[in-house]
Amino acid sequence: MIQSMKNRKAFANAQKLHKVGRIKEAEQRYRELLKKTPGNPEMSFYLGLALLQIGRGHEAVKPLEVVARVAPKDPIVQDHLGQALLAAGDHTKAIDRHKRARALAPDRPEIRFNLGVALERSERLDEAEAEYRATIALAASFFPALANLGAVLHKAGRYAEAEPVLRQALRLNPAAPQPMATLVAVLEHTYRTDEADQLIDTFLRIAPDEPLGLLMNARKQERHRNFESASDLYRRAAAAPLEDRYLAAAWYELGKLQDRQGDYQDAFRSFEKMNEITKSGHWARELDRDVMARRIDAYRTCPPDRWVSRNRATQSNDMSPVTFFVGFPRSGTTLMEQILGAHPKIETTNENSPLTRTLHDIRKLSNMELSEALGTLTDDRIASLRKEFLENARHITGSDLNGIQLVDKFPFNILELGPIQFLFPRARALVALRDPRDTCLSCFMQQFAMNQGMVHFLSLETTARLYCAVMEL
Repeated sequence: MIQSMKNRKAFANAQKLHKVGRIKEAEQRYRELLKKTPGNPEMSFYLGLALLQIGRGHEAVKPLEVVARVAPKDPIVQDHLGQALLAAGDHTKAIDRHKRARALAPDRPEIRFNLGVALERSERLDEAEAEYRATIALAASFFPALANLGAVLHKAGRYAEAEPVLRQALRLNPAAPQPMATLVAVLEHTYRTDEADQLIDTFLRIAPDEPLGLLMNARKQERHRNFESASDLYRRAAAAPLEDRYLAAAWYELGKLQDRQGDYQDAFRSFEKMNEITKSGHWARELDRDVMARRIDAYRTCPPDRWVSRNRATQSNDMSPVTFFVGFPRSGTTLMEQILGAHPKIETTNENSPLTRTLHDIRKLSNMELSEALGTLTDDRIASLRKEFLENARHITGSDLNGIQLVDKFPFNILELGPIQFLFPRARALVALRDPRDTCLSCFMQQFAMNQGMVHFLSLETTARLYCAVMEL
């Protein structure tokens, strides 16, 4: 509690400023009061809340940790601390706090939604999807959950499922730019460009001043071969007040257009701009860029017999055939996967790899590097992991996989050939190879969703370094 009458009055005045939207002024008042009463949980809570609201969530971690120690069973405190940790780039601790909030208040839609956001930012899309769906089950008109669920389904390539969710979001808010842009992308991916054009025209009438409309209209003009108009619109979008990911997209699309027209130097500069913007955005800043290096070093120093010493004891005949399709990104794995997937007796995973889930679970439960963790697994545990892998593969492909060749395609699983040999000794590995110069340049020219691997593609130098480290392993 706030002890002195003077401090209570000052705190009440700070809260009044906060309520009327003068949040930066309120923040300063909270800080001044905390100098007089250090560690006061009530003031610390409101300081943390103000910092979250003005986009300085990373600064909110310390004051909200003070509150969490005093009120560990308050779901709002746990939820806010999760948001602050996410802003600070600590995804693991953020998800842990959000899960604590969910355990304390599982029926609060905003708590389920915020957990979904943290999971999505960690590229744990299946879990994020489940939380967004739980949010919508609790509050059917929760617009941000509908918009984010549509985006997650689009990212996963599940366009038929994404479309009705996005349309539901747009019925609630027809002028919302992000779900509109995602729905347009869904229609473009499914070759329904006439419908996409109609949506863009409708959106431009509803929200003519919306900057994201520039980017959607630019793609439309490019489709209709109005290249000069498209180039102008991309440039205007790149200078508009858009989120970093959309600014980067504008430079990416402009770079592709310039490349196709033979303006190679301008195209290269556009791709550089795209990567500079991406590098400065929170999606890249929050990532631990050393994860790949630590993993590669752990595998490089691992004795080769660690991957084979127990294989004979753990072989099993109850696994469906599986091929792991790997290679450095932009080596042609997607095109080859499409060719393979056209065969009626082959099912592919579309980069939604069940293996990555299996290895994630091993790392999480053991809290050690995979090269060490595998040695601790019993034969029963290995059999259980194989069963979970197969169940996940069936869920991903929508097939029972009986009599079917499963192709688990995920390029960076090229790092996991040792664990694959250990866990699935009867599996086959298919490795895609492409000229390293083309591969590295293509990685640099792509607008990837950021994760601990793709963050290395923001410069040619770091791309080449990662390529050498991976392919020399």
